[in-house]
Amino acid sequence: MAKKSLRRALGRQLDDAATAVLNARGQALGCRPLAWSVPAYEPWREAGFSGLAHRGDYSTADALAVIGQWAEAFDLTSDERPVRGSVGYRGQVEDIPVEVWAVADRDEFERMPDDSQPGTR
Repeated sequence: MAKKSLRRALGRQLDDAATAVLNARGQALGCRPLAWSVPAYEPWREAGFSGLAHRGDYSTADALAVIGQWAEAFDLTSDERPVRGSVGYRGQVEDIPVEVWAVADRDEFERMPDDSQPGTR
């Protein structure tokens, strides 16, 4: 039980720090904020940092435009194998793996089987 609590607490702290630092960098480049995570405990993820244009913050159209801003600012390329129902970009920023993504089709995204990892394509 303590292990899960520690993992959750560490993850939250890392995500908060990544969000503050990366959104400050993005703002300087004209990008709108993303919700950033450090997916260290998600082995299906390849990125060192993952930025999500969250549906609570943006409409679908705005979310896609926002991740496009980040892709351009950080010279990311289109993810050729995105999670079902999503659009994403990947690349390296100063040798650090980065991905940004948004849900483009909520129905398709939510049809993902419950037992599959988000990395299932």
